Amino acid sequence: MKNLSLPEKIKVHVVKGKLGVYIAELPEYGIHTEAECESALDFMINDLIYAYFNVPRELWGKIIYRKLLEKPKPQMDIRSFMIRQFIDSSLTSKLNE
Repeated sequence: MKNLSLPEKIKVHVVKGKLGVYIAELPEYGIHTEAECESALDFMINDLIYAYFNVPRELWGKIIYRKLLEKPKPQMDIRSFMIRQFIDSSLTSKLNE
């Protein structure tokens, strides 16, 4: 399997649009996605990362980015947070082949 060059952490900005849709931007890469509800953001952000970095389909769901836990901030229109990569332990040796 080809060596993937994925960042360990990615900065994400999320805003709730006027029509109620959540918009997630990865400002370092100039890309964005949207989700109907906040609970769908993780899936949509990961889908965006898979597409942008050309992650092979068989690795989808095995390499996952999740929000890093941090203290809640006061009410804001824009939320910024970092997401971190988690790799299924069965893939570690395959990714370095």
